[in-house]
Amino acid sequence: MKKFISLSILALLSAGTLVANDVSRSFFSVRPVQVPMARQNLLTDQARNQGRVLGMKNLQISAFGGASTNSDDLARYFMMGKTTLSVKNTLDGSGADESLAFQKDIQAFNFNIDTDDTTQRTFASTLIMKPRQTFYGASLSFRRPFRNRYWGAIETSLVHVRNHLHLDETDITAANATAQVGIQGKNTVANMIDAFKQDGMNFGKIDGVRTKTGIADLTLKIGYEPLMFNRNDMYMSPYLGVILPTGNKAEAVYMFEPIVGNGGHFGIMTGAHGEFDVCSLKSGRVWASYRIENQYLFQNTQKRTMDLKYNGAWSRYLTMFEDAAAKAGTTVNSLNFGTNIMTQDVHVSPGYFGNIDASFSYVGEKWNATLGYTVHARQGEEVKLKNGWAENASIASCSNVDTTTNPFRTIGNMLQGLDIVDTEQGVVIKESDIDFNSAAHPGGISQSIYASVGTFCPQHKERVFEAGASYEFATDNTGMDRVCGWIKAQISF
Repeated sequence: MKKFISLSILALLSAGTLVANDVSRSFFSVRPVQVPMARQNLLTDQARNQGRVLGMKNLQISAFGGASTNSDDLARYFMMGKTTLSVKNTLDGSGADESLAFQKDIQAFNFNIDTDDTTQRTFASTLIMKPRQTFYGASLSFRRPFRNRYWGAIETSLVHVRNHLHLDETDITAANATAQVGIQGKNTVANMIDAFKQDGMNFGKIDGVRTKTGIADLTLKIGYEPLMFNRNDMYMSPYLGVILPTGNKAEAVYMFEPIVGNGGHFGIMTGAHGEFDVCSLKSGRVWASYRIENQYLFQNTQKRTMDLKYNGAWSRYLTMFEDAAAKAGTTVNSLNFGTNIMTQDVHVSPGYFGNIDASFSYVGEKWNATLGYTVHARQGEEVKLKNGWAENASIASCSNVDTTTNPFRTIGNMLQGLDIVDTEQGVVIKESDIDFNSAAHPGGISQSIYASVGTFCPQHKERVFEAGASYEFATDNTGMDRVCGWIKAQISF
């Protein structure tokens, strides 16, 4: 009965915050930036009026940059469906116990803030998060025809990614100004900003700007140009490809860590792109272009941080005992930060990614312009432990950290009176208690609109210069809303 009541309380606590699968996630997978590269030879063909088969090599080089645009959606993704969180200790200003009160999101004790009940310290604050990503880089695409109707291509990007959660803390009511010995024997901290970057917390940290620069994977393609679709007014080419990982993997040291490329996953792809003549105008022609591309990214091993199924959002930050020996300790030194235990080596399987792109292009004697629309779809990641889970760890009680555990409490409520002593069973965390979805990026759909304008080199019509911009958006926060701009040079030779 005691356990049933406790689980009922947990359900009530979760109802107001966990309204969807896209909250309290510990990892966000950002789709790599893709500058439109679809019109491999259309512009050159039109300029030279030589039909669809040129037998020319094609090189495209672009510089791009952009930023995310909806920080509130990203904040809800990482936090508890909210953009602000309230932090308190277990006592109000009068010293009255408020452990079952619903007005706070975070129990400060879990983060090594000194809230010793005997001195009635009344730490409180409000956390505000405004996540933002900025990026810039250069991309390259080289296409070479061979054996009459075949072609091969290589594509890659050099990218710099800058992630910043913009965590701010306001309305601070100070805890003990003098540092005490706290979790793992580390000194206590004065506020949540310091708590997220303190020594001893090895994973799930928040500490200013995080950056990463690198090659965002290498894509190799081989395609075929069927004779029946290789005409002056129509073109279509199917292709196959592989994605060779050159980017970095998740390490889980910091929340919202920057990832270059597809997270170190090897992948395969199939696709087709084509163009057909829509109409002729007095000053040029209008073409419709399309691209359908399917990718499958295979499993690799990364570090991810998991919540617990029955303890709600951010339960990975609960104070824990690493094993029975730690639980038998007599001081707060025996406690460990939950992220140190709930961060594990895992197998990550991203699965399917797909893009459907359609655009219209005007091609004139001197100028060209394109307006396009793309739908991006992705499968939700699957996360599984690489190694077996050792059933040793347990959630420490807030009211008595020396000998008891409390498997019922959440990050915001200590649920006093539900502590379990050593003689009772069901104390340790089992693999079945782990919420692997909290460490996986969910599936979703996003959309992009883009436009570009370009001009031919007056002396060399095989050279085209272009400037463009795109805006990506999603109906939920599983995709990152962002803007991107680019300049591009296309040379055929």
